[in-house]
Amino acid sequence: MVEALTGAAGDLDPTTLDVVCPVPLHASRQRERGFNQSQLLAGEISEAIGKPVRFLLERTRATAPQVDLPARSRAENVRGAFAPKGQTEIARQTVLLIDDLFTTGATLTECARALRRAGAAEVRVFTLARPLPRWRVPVNADRPAGAAP
Repeated sequence: MVEALTGAAGDLDPTTLDVVCPVPLHASRQRERGFNQSQLLAGEISEAIGKPVRFLLERTRATAPQVDLPARSRAENVRGAFAPKGQTEIARQTVLLIDDLFTTGATLTECARALRRAGAAEVRVFTLARPLPRWRVPVNADRPAGAAP
């Protein structure tokens, strides 16, 4: 992730960032898992680019796991589920928001919305992975490009 973020292919200049912020898990989910994968990723990125990790957000309620929901239900599932954490100073900060997976963008959209309402100047998102859309079927050697599967 660090190489993709800062290497020749990356288009992000770390000097334009103020903080790195992981997407928070609800306390019950973190207890169940024993870790927050976004927090682990944020820690590595923070160390590599020299920007602090700040826990700017909290989950205000437990939500169903997004992976278990159809795409059309995900935005509703996380609507209003994030808020600024305590008296955290967010105003005028450029935040790099870190998550492990971008599927529909619902979680990241809600997090960014909460950060912007709290005064963040800009929210940029960076994720480890994004699944290919279902319509993108790899072309194999037995079938001409563009032919129906």
